[in-house]
Amino acid sequence: MSEPRWREIERLVLRALELEPEEIDAYLDAECGEDVELRERVERLLESHRLCDPVFLEPEARERPARRLPGEETTLSESAALGKYRVLRKLGEGGMATVYLAEHSELHNEVALKVLPRFATSSEERVARFRREAVTLAKLRHPGIVSVHDVGEDDGLHYLVMDYVEGPTYAQVLLEARARDRDEGGRPSRSRDYVRRQCDWIARVAEALHHAHETGIVHRDVKPSNILLLHGEEPLLTDFGVAKNLLEPSNTETGQLAGTAPYMSPEQVRALKNAIDPRSDVFSLGTLLYEALTLRQPFRGETLEESLQNVLHKEPARLDLVNRSVPRDLATICHKALEKDPQHRYSTAAHMAGDLRSFLAGRPILASPPSLWRRGRELVRRRRVTVLASAAVVLAAALVSLALFTRASIRAGQGRVVIDAGVPGSRILVQRVDVETRDFGPRERLGETPFEGHLDPGHYRFTVLDGGSPPWEASLLLREGADEVVRVERVPQRRASRDMILVEGGLTSTGARLESFYLDRREVSNRDYRRFVEASGHPEPEPWRVLGFPEAQAELPVVAVSFRDCQAYARWAGVRLPSSAEWQHAMTRPDGRRTPWGDAVEVPWVAPTPEESAEVAESELEASFARYLSSCVAVFEDPHPAHLGFLHAAGNVRELTDTTEDLIGVVVRGASWRLDPEERDLHSEGFRPILTRSDEGELRPAWSVELGFRCARSARVEE
Repeated sequence: MSEPRWREIERLVLRALELEPEEIDAYLDAECGEDVELRERVERLLESHRLCDPVFLEPEARERPARRLPGEETTLSESAALGKYRVLRKLGEGGMATVYLAEHSELHNEVALKVLPRFATSSEERVARFRREAVTLAKLRHPGIVSVHDVGEDDGLHYLVMDYVEGPTYAQVLLEARARDRDEGGRPSRSRDYVRRQCDWIARVAEALHHAHETGIVHRDVKPSNILLLHGEEPLLTDFGVAKNLLEPSNTETGQLAGTAPYMSPEQVRALKNAIDPRSDVFSLGTLLYEALTLRQPFRGETLEESLQNVLHKEPARLDLVNRSVPRDLATICHKALEKDPQHRYSTAAHMAGDLRSFLAGRPILASPPSLWRRGRELVRRRRVTVLASAAVVLAAALVSLALFTRASIRAGQGRVVIDAGVPGSRILVQRVDVETRDFGPRERLGETPFEGHLDPGHYRFTVLDGGSPPWEASLLLREGADEVVRVERVPQRRASRDMILVEGGLTSTGARLESFYLDRREVSNRDYRRFVEASGHPEPEPWRVLGFPEAQAELPVVAVSFRDCQAYARWAGVRLPSSAEWQHAMTRPDGRRTPWGDAVEVPWVAPTPEESAEVAESELEASFARYLSSCVAVFEDPHPAHLGFLHAAGNVRELTDTTEDLIGVVVRGASWRLDPEERDLHSEGFRPILTRSDEGELRPAWSVELGFRCARSARVEE
């Protein structure tokens, strides 16, 4: 697969993850056209994403042969009764709720029922947040806000009763506008009527937000999918699930993100609880206005981390330069709302609405562009450069040169790589991984340490040779425009202490030739990983931060670690992750038998021990972690004869490899005791996205309590 091809797949997948489920088919129809192969790849990755993280599934959902989306567990049939309401049809489905059109059994008026999925009702926090949304909306009475009339619970299903709004979401309208711009000449979105209609809609949303702000409510998740358009013309704001009440104690702890990455304000990204006020929603409005007028999100990146960094540091291109149909005054309004510093934004949403109304009426606006002095000062402050008044001209030239250099690198489609080694002058070899075949290319001389340069996006394996110690290896998934620093740590004592087994190279079952390599006899344990965390300062796995380190189970395999976490551990330990082909080759007998015990031998089955604590857990994370603790054994225990001495290849947990799928997912190998014996085929691959979506709709590094890893290193390296 060519590089533009995989970048296109990545763009389509990440964009589809931003959409509501009912919007995805139309989006793929518009983007993929007649390219059947492209659409199949995107849909396969999206399907894998749906199954990616069993942490948030009920035990019953884990045990079904066919895994389904959480929302599908709550699908109500037509005519189903829920309290006093009869379901007519499903309107839509999101990550945290399903919305139905329903009719009151006595009044016979149509309403919208927002139903919490049954899998989510086991979490008291989710139920509390769901009901808190009803309490919040009950305080708001404005024609631009969807009203909530009742809240209830029937047979374990929690629901909100809201006004039924017949019409699309703003996200659907923007999706259709993108399709029209692509299919029709003349760019319809740049017409005067289109620009004025978007201004009118955003002004109405701003007025609705101002009403919420006056009651002490900050929405914190203003985005296109949370705005409904009644009959396609009247915008109504909805979904106050993560709203903050300024008059009450915060319902979100300091340090937690709330919102959707491309639309969050800088203070939301920094999780500054006391700094979040109505001006945060003004920033989101500015983002929405910019997207509506350009059909591009000003801060969207290829990953969650990049999007958040863009919100903090990136200045979007001037609106009237991106869309020449946008008058200068309107661009000034938008960029006033997008000021990084809240003090420089509109102080209220009403002020922004007022300027939009003035613009539509042809009257002068109150906002003015920032002065040249302030723009220069803000640019310097963001880049943290110390400025001397006498060197202002020199500094300006340096900043311009730096900007031009950075832009040139990004335009060239490359990423910057820095390899920092403890032994200067060490030789650096690099191998490029073929995206389509997953094979490693030949080793090529890259340079000597320390190294700084630019490489095309892709998956690389670096080898550092200093003439004395065994070679040091590290993998890197480099994205376009990325800035990566790879630190070489010479830690022979840590690597020498590892219990590794030599695997002779040769032809694999797919015909690829592998070099000889060493592979860990056992999986990395909680104790191993804690040493790494304590020595490096790397963040702990989520269950440790919430529930504490499992002292009594320190020798169990470490779980809840992302792909990048595993790579960070391997670099610290002086090893690397095995490729999928290496993992399979190590677990295959010379005669080709498919499991450690041979095809004809029944695989010993160790049923998970029931864990009472999982049944009474207060959170899904706690219950999932309890099930993990009860279904695994120590990594060094040998419950039965293991093939070639490798322990738990088909037990404990599945294992992450260093093989990526289309550069946006990672291949997993092995099996866990939670799988049925016939499903534990060591020749089959699993797939997990590198990123997943949180409850609030945010992209974040993916992890699971059913995934661990073991490490490898090359036996010898030849240039």
